[in-house]
Amino acid sequence: MEIWKNPQVVIFWVFAIVLFIIFLIAAFYTLYMKSLAKSHQLEIDKKNIELETQFDLSQSVIKSQEAERERIARDMHDGFIGELVRMQYKIGMEQSVTALDIKELVVKSRNIIHDLSPPMINESSIDLLIEEEIKRYADSFGYQFYSNTQDQMVAMNSDTKINILRIFQELLQNTFKYANASVVKVSIYQRKDVLFLNYQDFGEVGKTENSDNELGGNGHKNIKFRNQYLKSIYKFRWIKSGGLKYCMLLKIEDEKNN
Repeated sequence: MEIWKNPQVVIFWVFAIVLFIIFLIAAFYTLYMKSLAKSHQLEIDKKNIELETQFDLSQSVIKSQEAERERIARDMHDGFIGELVRMQYKIGMEQSVTALDIKELVVKSRNIIHDLSPPMINESSIDLLIEEEIKRYADSFGYQFYSNTQDQMVAMNSDTKINILRIFQELLQNTFKYANASVVKVSIYQRKDVLFLNYQDFGEVGKTENSDNELGGNGHKNIKFRNQYLKSIYKFRWIKSGGLKYCMLLKIEDEKNN
């Protein structure tokens, strides 16, 4: 009698094949569940990182807002209120308040209002707004401004303008407070729906890193937040010979489509 005709042998091999198939199914199921669990864990980790990033950015925004409030309060105290006290003192000493005194008060008040809400934000182009902003620091350091824009450009909405301007203001404040710069160079290029902004101050030597987008400080965190809000590509670079360089590339959404 041939071995394959033996019923017991046939039953044995059928049972062995069934067990092997069950083993394969169990192995594939185990691998699938492990892969699914790993994918799920990666998704959880990704969401946790996003939440941590949002929390850090929220903290940065709060700190930046508080720092901005403190700066405005200081400007009000040293500028506007200081002028009022000086005028009050003159009146108390029976001295006349001159037109020059009033003019200085108006100028300082206008500067504070300008910081809170830049005038003509809707009507002015971004290169004009930036040029006007840098002119306010002309007494502190020299500047070179270059603008190259084309006709038929995409219209930039006021929200984008104000965020770019706030970034630029933070850069100027950083230069004014810490860099002891002799000159600042600013270039702005716009081609249809793309804007490129380049800022460089020639000040004191900063960090030795070749490039670093995590420079620290509320000002730089505010710059980071606004760049992420604009979805722009940006980079800081410390110049070893002295000074800071900042570049930003932005895809502009057409105001008409918003």
